[in-house]
Amino acid sequence: MEDARPPLPAPLREGLEDYLLALRVEAGLARRTLSAYRSDLERALAWFGERGCADWAALGPEDVVDFLAARRAGGAAEATVAHDLTALRMLCGHLVAERRLARDPCALLRAPVLLSASADKPQPLKKAGGSWYRPCIRCGKLIHVRRLSCDCGLSVVRVEEPA
Repeated sequence: MEDARPPLPAPLREGLEDYLLALRVEAGLARRTLSAYRSDLERALAWFGERGCADWAALGPEDVVDFLAARRAGGAAEATVAHDLTALRMLCGHLVAERRLARDPCALLRAPVLLSASADKPQPLKKAGGSWYRPCIRCGKLIHVRRLSCDCGLSVVRVEEPA
């Protein structure tokens, strides 16, 4: 049974339809794949519409971050949240290329880091010879960190690379 969503504002619906048409014609995606993209993106666009984003110009990075946070709070797995962000990135990238969207609200947002179930817990930062290092689980390399600041409320970490 599908959940009843409010109708999308016309500009959002038109942008979505244009994108899905491009996926079908240019990328040749299968009907089920298109249906999954439609469902995922309609969920996001309905959420934006309910919060006052009636057109693409009103959509900002904070709206995307709030949507992803709401998905997490609603119990969505990190992989699902990452998929939602990827779908929105692809849609917004298409709309920028088609000049329907002036700026991509997803451009500066990073996807959640997904660790495999067998991955070790992240290692703490280690100091060696006056520099801070942290083993990177995703790539198995050491990352040299010059300065680190963290805003835990936003789950944002700023890392400055060596000069």
